[in-house]
Amino acid sequence: MKKCPICEEGGITEHLDVEDYWDEHFFSWKLPSKWSECDTCGSEFATAAQVRFNKEEMDKIKRINEKWREML
Repeated sequence: MKKCPICEEGGITEHLDVEDYWDEHFFSWKLPSKWSECDTCGSEFATAAQVRFNKEEMDKIKRINEKWREML
């Protein structure tokens, strides 16, 4: 189990949330988001890999939105 980078004592639990995201055209998207939580200190944070994943997911939505704008 990975150690918490903040308290260096606890283990971390990875989470995956899926939230509704509304863009400027009022389209609803399911946006997955990864993050971690320490089981000792309770800190919530994202690892570098999780930040990359979250950015890639948001970039996908932005690319689709750009395609929609081109078609309008």
